[in-house]
Amino acid sequence: MDTEIFMLNEINSFIFDLDDTLVESERLNVFLISDYFKGEWELDLDEEDRNIVFGYSWQHIYDFITKKYALPVSIAEVQDDVIARKRNYLSNNKLKVATGLEKVLALPMRKVIVSGSGKDEINIMLENVGLCGSFEALFSVDDYINGKPAPDGFLMALNYLRVARQNVVVFEDSKGGIVSAREAGLTSVFMKEFAVADHSHMADHSFSDFNEFYAYYLQLA
Repeated sequence: MDTEIFMLNEINSFIFDLDDTLVESERLNVFLISDYFKGEWELDLDEEDRNIVFGYSWQHIYDFITKKYALPVSIAEVQDDVIARKRNYLSNNKLKVATGLEKVLALPMRKVIVSGSGKDEINIMLENVGLCGSFEALFSVDDYINGKPAPDGFLMALNYLRVARQNVVVFEDSKGGIVSAREAGLTSVFMKEFAVADHSHMADHSFSDFNEFYAYYLQLA
């Protein structure tokens, strides 16, 4: 890492993506969405369809699939059904939490989430892994119109935090999330642990997991 570029002494706020950054959940999302379209519409999603789930907002996923297959269904119907399936699954199963996350959450930083999921869905997942109350604010697709890769969510979080861009680090796992952070003018950190593809070349910095980031932070502190 280039410490002259990554000035941690200027950072006072962390913005986290949720799916596959804080918890391993995108593969579950792909399964649940695929299961919905198979069960309700007898539609087998192809690889292109499944890949659009990773790192993109509900609106983006819905628009892509329903336009491609000309399906007469509302986003509310799809979202409500899939979230009900997720709630049922998580009532009996625990998501995997990112390695070393507890150390990073203990750092003296302001911490918020910007996610392409809805607020109810975010809370279901945070409750599942015991992280409710760990973040100052949650920003979901319920709060803004254009989801990732648009910068709207990060800009809303930045406005809420009322800090300069150089004071913020964004943790992401996906191409769409990294593009979104870049468009918002924020420093992006690619977290490799749960990512389905290596997007480290797109981000400003990358770490294998939060343990590695924490060790780097202590080195510079």
